[in-house]
Amino acid sequence: MFGRSNREHRPGQALAQVLQGSLALPLVKRRRRRQVQAQLDAGVGGVDALAAGAGGVRELLAQFRRRHRQPPRTAGAGRDQQVLHVTSVRRAYPGRMLPAQQPQTVFTVAGRHAFALVAREARADGVREVLAPRVRCTAMTIPFELEGLRVNNVECGPTGLLDPGPLTAALAACTRPPLILHAETFGNRADGELRTALAAARRSGARIVVDATHTALERADELLADAGTTHHPDADYLVASLRKLLPIPLGGVVRGLASPPELAGDPLNADLTAVAEIAERRPGVPALKDAVEDLLDIAWAPAPMPGTYRVRLALPEFNAELSRRRARLARLHAAVADLDVVNPGVAHPPVIAHPRAAAIRAALARAGFSLPLHWDGATDGLVALPDDPQAIKIVHRSAGSRRS
Repeated sequence: MFGRSNREHRPGQALAQVLQGSLALPLVKRRRRRQVQAQLDAGVGGVDALAAGAGGVRELLAQFRRRHRQPPRTAGAGRDQQVLHVTSVRRAYPGRMLPAQQPQTVFTVAGRHAFALVAREARADGVREVLAPRVRCTAMTIPFELEGLRVNNVECGPTGLLDPGPLTAALAACTRPPLILHAETFGNRADGELRTALAAARRSGARIVVDATHTALERADELLADAGTTHHPDADYLVASLRKLLPIPLGGVVRGLASPPELAGDPLNADLTAVAEIAERRPGVPALKDAVEDLLDIAWAPAPMPGTYRVRLALPEFNAELSRRRARLARLHAAVADLDVVNPGVAHPPVIAHPRAAAIRAALARAGFSLPLHWDGATDGLVALPDDPQAIKIVHRSAGSRRS
């Protein structure tokens, strides 16, 4: 069922592009970085007065820039220093996926680091192609490109999940069994035709990676379990960024690795952790949040989750906060039950489909709400609602709902 491809992808090419800055749009976000720097220079929000860790955000960022300034490199140069090596017991079985008897649970600084560990293991096993949903975050696929894997987009259906038809067609065009990224977008899980298509792909030799970032609240017990206790029955890997929905500023997790990687911290991730800790203590300073995002955009080498955050996952108050968040999201869903919700009943902010979606997003933006979950051309008819009761009132009014 695997066809031919005329394109060749040179391992190391994407890494060289990153180091030379040619992937600047998704990796560097230059415009936002200039805005953040302007805020820092002007001392907006009292940033100059912050004194924590290494002496405040200005000094932390200055140290980071001096420490990590690198000259452009050629393809493949310094590769071993940039990407963590993971020894895989499956290396003798290229193109095949062996069932994980004792699934490893590995906690990382960020979800992209968890994807990097999967990418490294897949490349070592002979995987060369990735099928990814068009509706996705850029950080989901960059780790695979850094490993030299070719990423092909697959169209998504109205709920944001992979469309079974295009997925089957893309699978048939692969030269060898690929890795399929299935994101549980907006908290929706695969069922019906998509579940059947993914199961058939797995039987044919493809390996399935489930991105549970948007279902992290529902899957918390499974994601945070110790190694060897549970394994996702329909996937080879279960990956999630924990910081999106859980009360933790940094964190990622991956289950299903064949062998535990030897994770080690590095100065860049240490700086990232220091800034994230300050940002958590100073939630009213937008420049700090932006600084965390900017550091994440260049900290691609996998590192372990900071110990303080790892301990937090096991605290009783952490589980209590998860319960409160689930209850609050349930109330939000109930408040828009009369609208066309594409992710009903899930532990994720409601997403509605509406003919006036663009006008609703504009009204929310005018009220000061940030709308991060939108992909031009792919989700134009959808509105991902902020987790705020006031936003619900604006949506009802803009949508002409009877509850307005």
